[in-house]
Amino acid sequence: MGEFPYLEKFRAQVEPPEPEPLWEPAFDALETLPPPSRQLLEWEQVFEELGTALPPDFVAFIQIYGASSFGNDFLGISDPREFIEPTYAQAMRAQGDRYRALRDDYPQFHPLAAWPEPGGFLSWGFDVDGNTFGWLTQGEPSQWPTAVWGRQMPDGVIDHVPMTQFMYGWLTTPITYPQCFPPLPGLVSERDLDENRKLKPHIPRKLTCRRF
Repeated sequence: MGEFPYLEKFRAQVEPPEPEPLWEPAFDALETLPPPSRQLLEWEQVFEELGTALPPDFVAFIQIYGASSFGNDFLGISDPREFIEPTYAQAMRAQGDRYRALRDDYPQFHPLAAWPEPGGFLSWGFDVDGNTFGWLTQGEPSQWPTAVWGRQMPDGVIDHVPMTQFMYGWLTTPITYPQCFPPLPGLVSERDLDENRKLKPHIPRKLTCRRF
């Protein structure tokens, strides 16, 4: 195994999305022109403005998958380099402001530190149910726990594991984090079921993946 074993396991089950053409030339004469590409900041620019690096396994994940959705568009993961106006740092500060406002009104439901407070929540993705996934920025980036700002689950730490290990937990049945990811249509086949039509344990699942 390499530096990020859970990323390797995840990639073995989930093919990176094919790049989607952003345009098609309207005239044959335009076919000689290069197509426009996504505008991406450098990671160093993101880190400098944010004031911290991001976990290295997440950076490696984004290098492979970019901004993509998984599981029939159930879970979306953002690429911080694509945040231009606002930048990722600006968006995270605005998100922190929204969380602080909720925490002021409902501290019993929103106990997390908000970015840029010490240990504050930084997000990397979201699901169709309105839950926002990210890290609590406690200690070194490689040690940040996976956390959620929940809509249908309580705010807090989900697990003290890196993002890629959390994602790989989605590929096991019964899934590692049932409080986050319910069984999704099209992800369970007949071979995943026992004679009582219950899910067998520890069967890797295939996830669909497409570029935003």
